[in-house]
Amino acid sequence: MVLDRLKECGLRIKKEKCDLLVDHVDYLGFRISAEGLAPLAEKIRPILEALQPKNKHELRSFLGMVNHHA
Repeated sequence: MVLDRLKECGLRIKKEKCDLLVDHVDYLGFRISAEGLAPLAEKIRPILEALQPKNKHELRSFLGMVNHHA
Protein backbone atom coordinates (compact mmCIF):
# COMPACT_ATOMS: atom_id res chain seq x y z
CA MET A 1 0.00 0.00 0.00
CA VAL A 2 2.68 2.52 1.00
CA LEU A 3 5.04 1.39 -1.74
CA ASP A 4 2.25 1.67 -4.31
CA ARG A 5 1.50 5.20 -3.15
CA LEU A 6 5.16 6.18 -3.46
CA LYS A 7 5.24 4.76 -6.98
CA GLU A 8 2.08 6.69 -7.93
CA CYS A 9 3.75 9.90 -6.78
CA GLY A 10 6.89 9.15 -8.76
CA LEU A 11 9.04 8.79 -5.65
CA ARG A 12 11.86 6.31 -5.31
CA ILE A 13 13.39 4.77 -2.22
CA LYS A 14 16.71 3.05 -1.60
CA LYS A 15 16.16 -0.37 -0.10
CA GLU A 16 19.38 -0.18 1.93
CA LYS A 17 17.97 2.89 3.71
CA CYS A 18 14.57 1.31 4.43
CA ASP A 19 13.38 -0.73 7.38
CA LEU A 20 10.57 -3.03 6.29
CA LEU A 21 8.40 -5.27 8.46
CA VAL A 22 9.43 -3.67 11.76
CA ASP A 23 7.23 -3.10 14.84
CA HIS A 24 8.35 0.48 15.38
CA VAL A 25 10.52 3.28 14.02
CA ASP A 26 12.47 5.79 16.12
CA TYR A 27 12.36 9.16 14.38
CA LEU A 28 13.16 12.69 15.58
CA GLY A 29 13.03 11.71 19.25
CA PHE A 30 9.79 9.75 19.01
CA ARG A 31 8.86 6.09 18.68
CA ILE A 32 6.22 5.53 16.00
CA SER A 33 4.33 2.24 16.18
CA ALA A 34 0.88 0.74 15.73
CA GLU A 35 0.07 1.95 19.26
CA GLY A 36 0.81 5.54 18.27
CA LEU A 37 3.48 8.14 18.92
CA ALA A 38 5.54 8.24 22.12
CA PRO A 39 8.65 10.19 23.15
CA LEU A 40 11.85 8.18 23.46
CA ALA A 41 12.93 7.39 27.02
CA GLU A 42 16.26 9.20 26.65
CA LYS A 43 14.38 12.36 25.66
CA ILE A 44 12.15 12.43 28.75
CA ARG A 45 14.77 11.20 31.24
CA PRO A 46 16.10 14.74 31.94
CA ILE A 47 12.56 15.86 32.82
CA LEU A 48 11.97 12.93 35.16
CA GLU A 49 15.34 13.40 36.87
CA ALA A 50 15.16 17.19 37.17
CA LEU A 51 15.30 18.70 40.64
CA GLN A 52 12.25 20.50 41.93
CA PRO A 53 12.45 24.21 41.02
CA LYS A 54 13.15 26.43 44.02
CA ASN A 55 12.43 29.85 42.53
CA LYS A 56 10.77 31.57 39.58
CA HIS A 57 13.89 31.47 37.41
CA GLU A 58 14.37 27.70 37.91
CA LEU A 59 10.66 27.13 37.26
CA ARG A 60 10.82 29.03 33.97
CA SER A 61 13.90 27.06 32.98
CA PHE A 62 12.17 23.77 33.80
CA LEU A 63 9.02 24.74 31.88
CA GLY A 64 11.17 25.67 28.89
CA MET A 65 12.78 22.23 28.98
CA VAL A 66 9.38 20.53 29.23
CA ASN A 67 7.96 22.55 26.33
CA HIS A 68 11.03 21.77 24.23
CA HIS A 69 10.44 18.02 24.61
CA ALA A 70 6.66 18.20 24.25
